[in-house]
Amino acid sequence: MIRKTLALGIVFLFIVSSIGSVGLETKDVDMPPVEPVNGPMDSPWPMKCHDTHHTGLSPYSTAGNPDGVEKWRFYTESWNRGGVIIGDDGTIYFGSFDRYLYAINPNGTMKWRYGQTGGWIWSSPAIAEDGTVYVTSYDHYLHAVNPDGTFKWKFLAHDGISSSPAIANDGTIYFGTMGTGYRIYAVNPNGTEKWQYTTGYKITSDPAIGDDGTIYIGSGDEYLYAMNPNGTLRWRFKTGHYVKGPASIDDDGTIYFGSWDGYLYALHPNGTMKWQSSVGSGTETNPSIANDGTIYVGGDALYAVYPNNGTRKWTFNLGSNRHIHQSSPAISADGTIYVGVNVGDRGAEILSVNPDGTEKWRKWVGDYDAQSSPCIGEDGTVYVASSSMTQTGASYGYLHAFGRGELIADAGGPYNALINEDIQF
Repeated sequence: MIRKTLALGIVFLFIVSSIGSVGLETKDVDMPPVEPVNGPMDSPWPMKCHDTHHTGLSPYSTAGNPDGVEKWRFYTESWNRGGVIIGDDGTIYFGSFDRYLYAINPNGTMKWRYGQTGGWIWSSPAIAEDGTVYVTSYDHYLHAVNPDGTFKWKFLAHDGISSSPAIANDGTIYFGTMGTGYRIYAVNPNGTEKWQYTTGYKITSDPAIGDDGTIYIGSGDEYLYAMNPNGTLRWRFKTGHYVKGPASIDDDGTIYFGSWDGYLYALHPNGTMKWQSSVGSGTETNPSIANDGTIYVGGDALYAVYPNNGTRKWTFNLGSNRHIHQSSPAISADGTIYVGVNVGDRGAEILSVNPDGTEKWRKWVGDYDAQSSPCIGEDGTVYVASSSMTQTGASYGYLHAFGRGELIADAGGPYNALINEDIQF
């Protein structure tokens, strides 16, 4: 009896095991192929203001960079007003008014430059997970560039573009246009149009993207727009003047943005106002969000604002005849804030401020302006671009690297002796 029961049990286990094996094999064969998702690269700084929420917050500390030593500078033949980004291998990317998109090695030498844009590059690039670099230009195109600096595709938007592209998790690229079209564009990763939406005036704002896929972008028609991922309007919020700068999104879904009416706004995700805070005139910078929730925004001063009610935590006086124009604050993991400052009509600084509102250091970076938004590398190096002008009116600029160590490279002439040979097309 025992032998018979044991034999039946063995047969039963064999049958169950066989069914299970067949089931697993069939499941593997029948599974549909997984489509690759080409969202933003997991890198130290993959797009304008660091991430799709535009927090401006780096996961890396700059505590080892207490004095702002300039490690190197890289020369360009025109102004640099767009922001700087970083790939997962440490490569630094930025665009210039000389119409080139640059890829720079961490030691300050040139990796490649892409020269098929036909207009100024005022925007910050964005880099996708597969290494594709997206950048907009005044030549009316969104350009997609391969990781080796060669042409991938370009998308015609029919208007000049200074809006920096943002990459959603599904790979869609969003940006706005100037000219006469005033459009918000959504472009597929293959370079085809997904949708477009027309606003009432020029768009210089950069899109931020919420966790639910909502796109937030300002327009010169005085509205902040919230767009559904399918291109329909979710809501829009009216301010008292242009909305030129980017918005940011807090963990709880609160949307922060500035307007030329002199206010920083906080909106609930449904588009109703949570609070507004007076932060001076002409605000065009990103409201960057620190680890403790403090919001930093620039204008005629650097303002620190509490997130719960919009009251000021502190105000940092920039100094005589100084203004933060379009440079959005970057925040390190240790809480230090970095931002570009315009000095009168002909001067540029990078400013480093402690989280308590005291100055850490500042460095002169150019003879014209500092509208570029800084970024922070994995080793704590701070990168920012600048613009200068000779006495005869010729424009030029630099990419600067501030970090630990001594000045190791100074490409300070009309030609950069450190660069590699340009990629030819």
